[in-house]
Amino acid sequence: MVRPHDNWKRFLYVMQHEWAVVAPGEGIDYIASDEATTCHLVGIRERGGTGVVGLAHVDSPETVADLCAMETAVEDKVRALRGDDSAAGDTPLDLDIFIVGGYDGDSEAGLLTAVVLRHFASESPRTYNLQLALVSSLNTRVQPLSPALSSASAFAAAPTCRSLGFVLASAGERGERRDERGTLDPSKACIGVFTGDIPKNLRGPRHTLRALRLWGWGSRSLTHVQVKHKKHMKRRIEAELSTPQHYNLRIAKASNDISKEHSSSSSSSFSSSFSSSSTSVAAAAVVGEGEGGDEVFISIAPFRFKRSKNIHALSLLSDDDLVQETSTSPAIERPSFVQDIRRVLSLLSTATPEDFFGPSGMQALTVPLPRVDLVKVVREGEEREDEEGREKRRALP
Repeated sequence: MVRPHDNWKRFLYVMQHEWAVVAPGEGIDYIASDEATTCHLVGIRERGGTGVVGLAHVDSPETVADLCAMETAVEDKVRALRGDDSAAGDTPLDLDIFIVGGYDGDSEAGLLTAVVLRHFASESPRTYNLQLALVSSLNTRVQPLSPALSSASAFAAAPTCRSLGFVLASAGERGERRDERGTLDPSKACIGVFTGDIPKNLRGPRHTLRALRLWGWGSRSLTHVQVKHKKHMKRRIEAELSTPQHYNLRIAKASNDISKEHSSSSSSSFSSSFSSSSTSVAAAAVVGEGEGGDEVFISIAPFRFKRSKNIHALSLLSDDDLVQETSTSPAIERPSFVQDIRRVLSLLSTATPEDFFGPSGMQALTVPLPRVDLVKVVREGEEREDEEGREKRRALP
């Protein structure tokens, strides 16, 4: 039976250089990442009953070691949900591993594939059941090149699959997936795995700001995207109401990063909450309420960045030259790649860390993760891709 609002889902998008861990029943219906060409997407799923899922978007061999943090987070969440005592805590978990990324013909991607496989085969202390490995020759196809990029050959090797995602059971669905003894059916805690493209409207929230991290400086470790819930935010608000800190969102409010993303995220309360040039943490924390009042937020860790002459020079390049300068796989990038890079350059040339991360530039930014009408978003994404395809064909000589 179809329930009211069944189309309204909460989608957690993991960007390049990020990782997250979630469990069914925590308010997240989907977790996914995409646009991995030379990057690799690594998913871990616990199959013993909790359905805990970890997902990382790994972009260099140097960050593979950071997967240890995600592995530990998965294990900690599983044991917390199961209520393991000290004795049961020594029992190995039953874990699945999923790997997507890289393709034949690119040495950089091949190196990352080797390092990722070595990590899980010999370096990690845990044992995994390999469920999916779309890497190297198993993830390679041939696609035509753009006329502007083609040289001797009109075709290039490209990844067959660039995405990885998981469908999680909601709290109600978890209740329906128990046997007669009330034990959760392990095979249904995480409903499914998918590798389809992610509509642009689901690549958020704060897509441009999070992408800007790759242009900043400081720690190069993979960034943990922390999911927070209403009860956590209440404690934070109570602690900060006496001395509210004010964010200067004058520049951020005018940028595409804020106006476009939140207009597509179905969070109508956002614009009214930020009607002034500055607002308190308390005001920022109460937007994004979902059905039934189960607010969910993500925390964006602060990072440093600044404007430079090089950024201005990049913004003046043509689209083709910009792809060549900023991509590890310029011949096979999609049109959205250039659009995303230009949004990052625009934000980088107009904003400062203090516009997002408080007066010190070092306070995490907490933003709502609202529910969206998934069917409508997917349909609009397909229509947009069809239109972009028609425009591309019209541009061909």
